[in-house]
Amino acid sequence: MHARVPRPSSSLGLVGLTLLAACASGSEAAPDAEPGAGPDARAVDAAPGAIDAMPIDAMPIDAVPIDAVPAVPVVFDVTGAIVSYQVPTGVTQLHVVADGASGGFAGAFDAGHGARVDTIVTVTPGESLSILVGDQPAALGALGDGCGGSGGGGSFVVRPPATALVVAGGGGGASAYGAWANIGGDASLTGDGASSGSIAGGTGGTGGGAVGHEGGGGGGLTGNGATGIGVGGTAFTGGGGGACDSTESCGSTSNGGFGGGGGGGNDFGGGGGGYSGGAGNAAEALGLTSGGGGSYTTGTATTIIVRPDHGPGRITITPM
Repeated sequence: MHARVPRPSSSLGLVGLTLLAACASGSEAAPDAEPGAGPDARAVDAAPGAIDAMPIDAMPIDAVPIDAVPAVPVVFDVTGAIVSYQVPTGVTQLHVVADGASGGFAGAFDAGHGARVDTIVTVTPGESLSILVGDQPAALGALGDGCGGSGGGGSFVVRPPATALVVAGGGGGASAYGAWANIGGDASLTGDGASSGSIAGGTGGTGGGAVGHEGGGGGGLTGNGATGIGVGGTAFTGGGGGACDSTESCGSTSNGGFGGGGGGGNDFGGGGGGYSGGAGNAAEALGLTSGGGGSYTTGTATTIIVRPDHGPGRITITPM
């Protein structure tokens, strides 16, 4: 049971606060009261207006725990590492808003958008959670042969070693050469990574698929993405690294985003990282986009959308 403290009226001065302290300790607050007078008859000898004309025993008692945790948001941005968050004492729920990163742009072709997961998760007071914020790959300005953008990283809140509480998928990379040029695919709003035509996205935490000559698949919670020419993204449990792309003749490099982004390969985009990885794009999926990473939560009061903006990931945690 929490201790409870009285809240003085807004007009209480020093005299009033002293009296409230005395009241809380059980000592006599007004020794000059008339003998035999009840507690409601006690008055304070103070200047008019110094305190409200309310008997001290009638002061309202607010049920405010002394150790109440203020609902102060904690914001995590990209660090390129998995970091820790300790749940405050007495807190059993967290409001989490997680954004996955966008994929990599290629020339004028838009990258896939990351997901946004807004949810309330149940936690244990004092436990430590693992936080990974996904990154967006650098844009490729050229439109030459080999300029496939890499996949964006997913953002993860995980109970160690591998129990996902919240994952927001990253977007797929754009493709930017000749007839193969295309935008990147948006993150998936389910736990499965998005496919790219016949090239399957990951399921149940596995990595996304790829074919041997094009974009790499995105990494999932526990499984790496498949490698094409672009390398598959690394799983969260493997450190969540973004994969290497294929420079071929593009003249620039844009590796997959931290958080499992698959490397762009030859002319096609890599898959996004997420709970399950998105598929890399290839000629077998001509005219289709790379796959975005999957999104997932164990929480309640959940909304999962494709975030309307582009950029790296972010996670905001507010104790409840």
